[in-house]
Amino acid sequence: MEKIVIVSSKIILIIALLNIFAWSVYHVNDGGKKLGFLTQPIQAFSTFPQTVVNVFRSLDSLPPYQVRVDDDFEEINRLDHDLFSLNAHFESNKYVYELSNLKTDSILNSWSFTKEQYYGPSEWFPIAYPQNPILLKDMSMIGMLYGTKNLFRLDKSSNIIWQDTSRYYHHSLNMSHDNYIWASTYVNIITTRSPPKKPIYFRDDVLTKIDPQTGKIVFEKPLSELLISNGYINLVHGYANQEESDGVDLFHLNDIEPILSNGKFWMQGDLLLSLRNRSMIIHYRPETDKILRIISGPFLAQHDVDVVSDGKISIFNNNRVATNALASQNDIENAKKTNLTLNISNIVVYDFLDSTFSTPFLDLFETENVYTPRQGVHTFLKNGSLFVESTETGKIYIFDDNKVIFKKYANKPSGGTTEHPHWMTIHEHLNFLNQ
Repeated sequence: MEKIVIVSSKIILIIALLNIFAWSVYHVNDGGKKLGFLTQPIQAFSTFPQTVVNVFRSLDSLPPYQVRVDDDFEEINRLDHDLFSLNAHFESNKYVYELSNLKTDSILNSWSFTKEQYYGPSEWFPIAYPQNPILLKDMSMIGMLYGTKNLFRLDKSSNIIWQDTSRYYHHSLNMSHDNYIWASTYVNIITTRSPPKKPIYFRDDVLTKIDPQTGKIVFEKPLSELLISNGYINLVHGYANQEESDGVDLFHLNDIEPILSNGKFWMQGDLLLSLRNRSMIIHYRPETDKILRIISGPFLAQHDVDVVSDGKISIFNNNRVATNALASQNDIENAKKTNLTLNISNIVVYDFLDSTFSTPFLDLFETENVYTPRQGVHTFLKNGSLFVESTETGKIYIFDDNKVIFKKYANKPSGGTTEHPHWMTIHEHLNFLNQ
């Protein structure tokens, strides 16, 4: 009998100790500080298994922004006219930007932004996107490194004209009708939970207007403030926000597209805002601080909204389910019930006149298996053909009259891999240079 009591006591003691330890882990990882000097050791111990998993995963992964080359991918070039692109890639301790002719594969000019010119933690330099550069009339260019405090203008010979290190820049850069630049920046905002726990930081995207001559900020508008003042507090502080797996990235503003001329449904100076994590496009008028229209529909986690014609806009539909990079088999089975095609990206055109959607070149997206869960840009050319950058596969395409007239890897493959493009900008002519 005494032996049973001793064994039972040990079991009860072990269970009690396990309960205390489990509570300690929960308390520490929830931001609690009641355990004093034990807080950090417990947190480190409890997260060690995930650290080991991450290390083993990294052993089999490619360097950032590298993708494996598809051996079955056949490059095609049937372009019968010049078409120019501005793209970038990483080389050792610098980013190289190249203005090239896609028809001839010739390089017209190149710029470089070196590690010595970079502002920020050195470990971030090799893994920042050299995103969405802008070519100016004097052959200078404006670039930024994604997620860092680096927006800069380089002259034709890569000398820095100006550099702004005051904001975190990300995603797109677009020129307005009055020759200013609209950029996406962000700040971290502190909010609280109910009942009160540790503070939560959420990322608030900021619409930022910049003078390209000086690099000075001339206008800023936090997206949360814009939404709340227009009666959409639910999009900022909605109940479901606390369940988002990304935690703090409520909006993910990935494109600010300036409208360059007056039309039936908009005015010159209006903006189209792409909110990936809300799967919506917002038509916003800075002049009056009014949201004129919110567009949602048959697109998911979209990027890159463009004006196609008066009253029509196009949207790069990533078709990415929730926050998963690739749809699971269960996602696919459920999607079949709603006639949703997953793991194929496409272009969605929205008509302001009757609020209808269309999907041009959808058959070619399916035939070519074009899918990029993140990023992705497109440009409708004046002859009606479509340029597509499938960012995360490293491939670019031009579709015309239901056929592929151009496809290749944006950056030259080497050793079985290639670096994916970083939101290439397309020019049908270069007549504007030196005007």
